[in-house]
Amino acid sequence: MSCSLSIIVPIYNMAAYLADCLDTVAPQLEAGDQLLLVDDGSTDESADILRRYAARFPGIEVIGKPNGGVGSARNAGLARARGEYIAWVDPDDWVAPEWLGAIREALEATRPDILVFDYVLHRDGGCWPCVYGRAAGRVDADDFLCDLTRDVTVKSTLWNKVCRRTLFSGLAFDETLTLLEDYDLLHHLVMRAEHIEYRPQALYHYRLRDNGLTKTRGLDKSFQSYLVAEKRRREIESSGHFCHPMGVVIQAYWFCHWYYLAGSPRAFRRECRICRWAILRRLPELWHEPLLHGARKKLRCILWSMPCMGWLYRIRHT
Repeated sequence: MSCSLSIIVPIYNMAAYLADCLDTVAPQLEAGDQLLLVDDGSTDESADILRRYAARFPGIEVIGKPNGGVGSARNAGLARARGEYIAWVDPDDWVAPEWLGAIREALEATRPDILVFDYVLHRDGGCWPCVYGRAAGRVDADDFLCDLTRDVTVKSTLWNKVCRRTLFSGLAFDETLTLLEDYDLLHHLVMRAEHIEYRPQALYHYRLRDNGLTKTRGLDKSFQSYLVAEKRRREIESSGHFCHPMGVVIQAYWFCHWYYLAGSPRAFRRECRICRWAILRRLPELWHEPLLHGARKKLRCILWSMPCMGWLYRIRHT
């Protein structure tokens, strides 16, 4: 029996990229599929582009709304979704020609709660395959949650995962977050899932832009990312599951990294102390973490953790 999909694309001022994205997604639609294009109050030509594509492809539904952020755009798409499964695409990315066919084949063969696949990272003119690395097939849900919170081989993004729509019941994206809204919700879906399936196929092309949300974070947004990671840890551990400490350390590390590069501003000293302590107290757990193997990486982690070494870091990177 064929399964139906609702594909949600949250959009805000993406006119420069929409054609590249929609030209790869829309032709793959089949009868019963939805392509929900959520225009979150764009002020550029995005709305006109969406109307043109909706006129060409019967499976497209355009949802217009006042600007409320990516979390509210995702929630608006979920409210209109009626497919058995939910897939996500970011409007500045694109998908492989076999993307939807491979997804449908995997879903119909195994009927998982969550399907995970690989992707290709595009940045500064180069591209790199990003591979989960586990054996193809079913992945234990606890193992997957550990990998997800380790935040190395599998990331807390929605666009390389397809989820059964019923997993979202009673859940909503936090509309107060300006970034990491998918990171903040994905672990809830994983803890509800009984069957997680991995297919080692690079089906998605992720474009990391210099002016994208994940690149334009100031220190306030970087600290917000750390707080989201800590919130995720508390929620997972309070549910009786294991949360790998690496995810929290990564977010704390990036705050310290940007803090030192910004010249250690006085206004963020308290936040830096919090993040340094978050790193230091978890170092014993991570001493044998493969990502930190090698003396240079261990020393670098300690360097970013110590307040007296901030000036050394700045000298070395100027």
